[in-house]
Amino acid sequence: MEGMKIITKCLMILSLLFFFVFAESKESQKPEWKGKVETEKGVKVIKNPKEPLYGDIVFDLQEELTIGNENDENSTFYQGLDIAVDKDENIFVLDNGIFRVQKFDKDGRYLMTIGRKGQGPGEFQVLSSAFIDSKSSLYVNQGHSISVFDNQGKYNRSIPLGTHILFFGITSDRNIIATTSTIIPGKTSEDLILFDSMGKKLKTLATFPNVRVVPVGGIALGARNRLAFYLSFCPLTEKISLYGFSSEYKLYLIDSSGDVVSIIEKEEIPERLTERDKENTINAEIEFLKRRGMLIPKDEIKKAYPFPPHKSFFLGGFMTDDLGDIYVPKFSTIKKELYYDLFNPKGYYLYKVIMKEAVLPRTIKNGCIYATSMDKETGCFKIKRYRIKNWDQIKVGI
Repeated sequence: MEGMKIITKCLMILSLLFFFVFAESKESQKPEWKGKVETEKGVKVIKNPKEPLYGDIVFDLQEELTIGNENDENSTFYQGLDIAVDKDENIFVLDNGIFRVQKFDKDGRYLMTIGRKGQGPGEFQVLSSAFIDSKSSLYVNQGHSISVFDNQGKYNRSIPLGTHILFFGITSDRNIIATTSTIIPGKTSEDLILFDSMGKKLKTLATFPNVRVVPVGGIALGARNRLAFYLSFCPLTEKISLYGFSSEYKLYLIDSSGDVVSIIEKEEIPERLTERDKENTINAEIEFLKRRGMLIPKDEIKKAYPFPPHKSFFLGGFMTDDLGDIYVPKFSTIKKELYYDLFNPKGYYLYKVIMKEAVLPRTIKNGCIYATSMDKETGCFKIKRYRIKNWDQIKVGI
């Protein structure tokens, strides 16, 4: 009997040892990245599998700051908003509705107004987007020019560009990389251009066919075509930028001279366009033209309206965070939800990022998402900052 007790105790000890060793071994196992890295024409290409290395992650958001009060002229926001955040977490709000930039500190206290409506130095006729460099200088896109302000909000100079730009970034040597559209008889394209610090065009870095615009009877059809392919651009740092054309899942990382340093690809089957997709887009175009007193027969619009062979591989503009991670916006037609493919700075596909709340981020800074929301009662906007509560759980290596 005593011998049986000893044997039983030994078996229990061995079972416990096996359990702990197995659990530790299982815990130490790391997911294996199933892509491959190749070199094509001297450029490194990171070819990612369809599934992310670490699977899905839901950003658990906690609202911690709201800026916006229709009873305070300094924090009333109207339309065409963009948000930029500097290294001290000061918040810059571009408002194209009243042609100004409002600066707030990290606690949402109003600091100053930069610019106003007008055509003089430091005044705005249009505001599109902004960039803050490492010295906290503010660059504001006015379409055909960029206005530059120092870190105290004082107007410095204007950079004329000679063409209308959309998205832009400033490089470490103060050159400008920007996207623009070319619409001339026989050629419509979306282009990525490198300008010097004085606004002189140095070279075209990339060009893609613009299928959005088809002139019919003096009217450019397709400019509002949400199904069309488009060029997206995002400065990751002052040394590295990212661009891609939504017809393929291929992202180009370029240096401050515009040279491609690496290419990120992801395995994905294109989603076909349905007849319902096309019909809804055509009807939206007809309604838009009607509101402007332009009546064009539906059959004529159908014949001329440009549709790509499949849906875009990504939706909207890219984003980055302080870690240099890359966020590629996507939309699930099955779940009807917006999500993001997250790549680390080296181009490895790590996560499918899902927002727990219905938030459309404008920028990510210091583990926080900055977004805008409209007050349906007043028609004015508010600026929101959300803390990502599980930010520290994000893995960046493989």
